[in-house]
Amino acid sequence: MGLHRSLTAATVLALALTLVACGDGGSSTESANGTTEETGTAEESRTTGLAAGEDYSVLGALAELPDISSDGTLTVSTGDLVGASELAGLTRPDGADDEELVAWIGGLIGAPQEEGGTGRVFIPLAALLDQGLSRPSEVAEDLGWSVRNVDAYAEVDAAPHRFTVVVGDFDEKTLAGLPEAADGVSTAGEGEDLSSYLETRTPSRPLGQPLRMAQEGSTLVASLSTASVQQWNAGGGPTLADHESYAAVAGTLDDAGVVGAHLGPGVPFSPATLLGEGGTEEAEAQITGLTDQLVDAPFDVVGLGFAVEDGETVVTVAYHFATEAAADEAAPVLEKLYAEGRSVQGGVPISDYAKVREVAVDDTVAVVTLDVPADRPPNLLLAMFTARDLPFMYG
Repeated sequence: MGLHRSLTAATVLALALTLVACGDGGSSTESANGTTEETGTAEESRTTGLAAGEDYSVLGALAELPDISSDGTLTVSTGDLVGASELAGLTRPDGADDEELVAWIGGLIGAPQEEGGTGRVFIPLAALLDQGLSRPSEVAEDLGWSVRNVDAYAEVDAAPHRFTVVVGDFDEKTLAGLPEAADGVSTAGEGEDLSSYLETRTPSRPLGQPLRMAQEGSTLVASLSTASVQQWNAGGGPTLADHESYAAVAGTLDDAGVVGAHLGPGVPFSPATLLGEGGTEEAEAQITGLTDQLVDAPFDVVGLGFAVEDGETVVTVAYHFATEAAADEAAPVLEKLYAEGRSVQGGVPISDYAKVREVAVDDTVAVVTLDVPADRPPNLLLAMFTARDLPFMYG
């Protein structure tokens, strides 16, 4: 099976809606922020919370990501390729064949399979890994590495800034062939930070923007910002593990045993967001009538975590509220929304996408556990989140 283009959330949603319409069935060391974290998979890995396999955790991944947003709009994607492969019964190809590598990663990110449908394992791929995904050899030629080398990853995105950290099979030769943008900072592509150079674009840098990188042991970071990489080299600055709301959601997802997660802000209800350009007044009036289905209290962070139990996809959705009382009040509203509400984007009951197993409250976090039917793609809820469907808005 060849994955001929990367699967964005919008692509997944379109695929999923078509299916619905058709009825298809280490060791502990002290990190830069002074906390004790697990190191990566190699003994020489940089002191980091990001690890693969049994040591993977969402909270650990956050400990390596800088808090780069000033307005709270950042999103995080993280995943454990080692753990996800084990759950899927897939083996990372040893050879250099691109098609085999693409088939392997496709089995972990919701790509259609040769035998029909999609696998039950899903991890939300980091944007940097998604770029050029179908051409890993060209990515490796440009960056010095590709998804072939990665065991686990974490990425924070607050446009126009993005910071990615990966752990895996990296050595002193990985970045050796690249020029330096600054002391200790290698670069794929030359020029100013955040500037586009379309004449030098590559599959991994589709706008030709220079990508700054640094490495220590089996940990490698990449950013469009030289200063961000320099700060990582210096070992300072706050991380998202220090952010109370993101850390609380991450801890809840770790309790659920997820192998991948996507975290981002909750947003207030907006007909314009749901309808996009071209929405009519009649449609807006109908949409506005849906607000009684939503929780009243704002949730500042929501996280989706993906796991597999008994061969089926389980999605944990964790909502962080300002108080425990707000989380308590939201829980039954969320349960009813998932059980009886309809997707605005898909026009079908949300319960067609996922069945409520349990709703609980853990301090200031309301937790919805969902079972994804076997005939539904495992990444539908992430597509709904990206499209800002009703479960991810508050009234």
